[in-house]
Amino acid sequence: MAFFTYKKITMDKYRFYKEVNNWYVDLPSWEGSKSDLLMIGGADTMLDILSDNGTQVLTLISRTNFEGASELNFVKSAIEDIGEGSYYNFEKHNGETINLSVFLCDVTLFVFGEFPKQLFIQAIERE
Repeated sequence: MAFFTYKKITMDKYRFYKEVNNWYVDLPSWEGSKSDLLMIGGADTMLDILSDNGTQVLTLISRTNFEGASELNFVKSAIEDIGEGSYYNFEKHNGETINLSVFLCDVTLFVFGEFPKQLFIQAIERE
């Protein structure tokens, strides 16, 4: 995970990769199992979109909006439904309305320390 600031906006780089039709986030500092890093519940579909149906995508993710970013808005906690996690709405991508429900698990807590009200994501490299 790389950290940098651009025009007073703090962003982190995250790599997501696809193995046997499953998306994972690459978090070298994660001490849990690889299965915890599996992207499910719409997050996998979002990564198909961001990667242009590729097998790997390097992203910038920020809590602050930045030019070219797609928006994820907090909808509700998932604790009542399936456990630790939250639902987000993937609003738009490249100007196109998406409105995709995305589940982000408790690995989000490891990365951000909370479930942010908004996240902004942009693909910067694809394979």
